[in-house]
Amino acid sequence: MGTDDRTSSSQHLYAAQPRTAAGAAALASLQSLSDSIHDADEGALRALQMRPIDALALMHLVDAGRVERFLSPTDLALRLRLSTAGVTKLVDRLFRDGRVERRPPCP
Repeated sequence: MGTDDRTSSSQHLYAAQPRTAAGAAALASLQSLSDSIHDADEGALRALQMRPIDALALMHLVDAGRVERFLSPTDLALRLRLSTAGVTKLVDRLFRDGRVERRPPCP
């Protein structure tokens, strides 16, 4: 692999300008859609008075619950790339806000 191959494969997907007006319009539409989704997500989190990391933690907990799998604080810390102390604070906050309940693991 030459230097040019490495450079082009590591560039961002949208780094090159579109070759046609239709391509530019499609990219602009995708960016607008992405911005709208981001704005809607932020609005929902504000309305729920939640932090993005709280929502992500809840998503992992719900996913684990769907398959009836216990998710320990250590497991959650690994998934969220947080320290165990950080996850403890997060879970304390979710518990305080009535978003999760604590249960000992089943044997």
